[in-house]
Amino acid sequence: MAVRRILYGLFLLAAAALFLLYDGYPGLFLLAGALALPLLSLAAGIPAARALRLRLEPSVPQPLLREEGVWLLRVEGSSPFPAGRLTVRLREENLLTGARRHAVLRRAAPARGETLSLPMDTGHCGAVDCRVVSLRALDWLGLFAIPVRRPAPARGLVLPVPAPEAELPSPVPSDSGAGAVPPTVGRDGLSQDYELRDYRPGDPIRAIHWKLSSKRDSLIVREPPPAGAARAAVTFDCAGSPEALDRVLGLLASVSGALLRRGV
Repeated sequence: MAVRRILYGLFLLAAAALFLLYDGYPGLFLLAGALALPLLSLAAGIPAARALRLRLEPSVPQPLLREEGVWLLRVEGSSPFPAGRLTVRLREENLLTGARRHAVLRRAAPARGETLSLPMDTGHCGAVDCRVVSLRALDWLGLFAIPVRRPAPARGLVLPVPAPEAELPSPVPSDSGAGAVPPTVGRDGLSQDYELRDYRPGDPIRAIHWKLSSKRDSLIVREPPPAGAARAAVTFDCAGSPEALDRVLGLLASVSGALLRRGV
């Protein structure tokens, strides 16, 4: 933009010099045209820039660790008149590791249906946010920057790659009966571990959750879990380097999947 302003300034000086040194209408017309060009450029560029509508989204909402993914910036609305050069500044942040990255995308005269892309950082697990921090379009001469409404931020979730079963910690319950925990019974004779559901004809009156039913204005019933269901408590430390976190989350995914497959 600075180079274009310098070139326009030289052109304006040349037009002014021609007007001062030579009599006649050509010099006057040239100077008037040089002065009117920025106004005409703004008059056409502002509506085109204001009409731009962009949407930011990941190509893959939940990619696996180190799987290829990109951020897509789609042009969904535009004016019949093309906008000038579009400059987009984006910031990507992994909310788990705190790593940040900045990038700049440029496109001349974007039209409806076009898509700009930026590679997504899938090098480590975590929720990855991407947002447009600055968005502007130039007028046709490239002398003025016109702000454009920024799209909503987007988020992708980089999932861990499950570790091989040979690396799983031991012991892991091998059947649905292992690790069964007897339910805790309260004073009313009902289990303290329960799920909530709507009342069905035939349900015992003492199973009704009266406090919650009064809030929802409908009968809610406490339903105990199936007898003998196996349970497990899986704990892990969410600390260390990003590489260590990737390994821990991979083990967590494997352990959780193995327990669910065995009915735990």
